[in-house]
Amino acid sequence: MSSTPFPRFSFFFSFLSFLISLLESIDLGHNELQGSIPNQIARLTKLKVMHLGFNDLTGTIPWQIGELQRLQEIVLEGNNLHGSIPVGFGQCSRLQKLKLRTNKLNGALPSDLYDCVELKVLQVGDNTLNGTISLKIGNLSDLTWCKYKEGQAVYLFVTRFHLTCPIATSIHHISIHRRK
Repeated sequence: MSSTPFPRFSFFFSFLSFLISLLESIDLGHNELQGSIPNQIARLTKLKVMHLGFNDLTGTIPWQIGELQRLQEIVLEGNNLHGSIPVGFGQCSRLQKLKLRTNKLNGALPSDLYDCVELKVLQVGDNTLNGTISLKIGNLSDLTWCKYKEGQAVYLFVTRFHLTCPIATSIHHISIHRRK
């Protein structure tokens, strides 16, 4: 048996690893994926778009996602993710869209999320989040759509934000509904 297949495979694997490191977009939504999001996702340092929504992903959201500083979109909605939204998303300074709705997330919005000044879409409703939305949300001057559910009782839906001053004087439309 020749020893050449192993070096070829090794070269191929190295080349494949190199190509994966250049990956800018993952769109695997609606694919019935199961399991958890691996911590190794942080190796995809060029990643801009991560769409893993509407699968059957479980476990917690890896804090390592916060290390992906080029991320512009994170879509993890419609899974079975639990635990809190990890601190660290604030490091994703280019983040424009964060969709985490319809999971089993709890806790409060991490305070560093308000550092994502390019954030336009924030959807975290249909979870069991608690706490209040900080007035630091006024830092998100590009936010145009926000959906948040506070605890089990209040559903907050905010659209058409154009924040240039404190939140109380800059909301163009707000609807508050009590869930029965």
